[in-house]
Amino acid sequence: MFCKLIKNDNTLTFNGEIVYSNVMDLLKEAKSIITSSNVDTLDLSNLEHVDSSAIALFLELIKIKQGRQLKFINKGLQLTKLIDVSGLNKIFN
Repeated sequence: MFCKLIKNDNTLTFNGEIVYSNVMDLLKEAKSIITSSNVDTLDLSNLEHVDSSAIALFLELIKIKQGRQLKFINKGLQLTKLIDVSGLNKIFN
């Protein structure tokens, strides 16, 4: 289970999988990138697989931004379904 983060300007792109086994490492890396840069967009177009831990990761990243806007683009069907089931549509729009 692997996910690579790539920062390009104000966008952080997730490439691979976000699952329980890698979510804590991703949180640490993404937090470091977000707090030390102007990232305001998460591009999720290259995610191949996610489980519910992805929702927890993204909620933590929203908290790290401390009320500043964080946009989620290219969520994909699997993540969109998880967001719908979780009732978090307003947060991830």
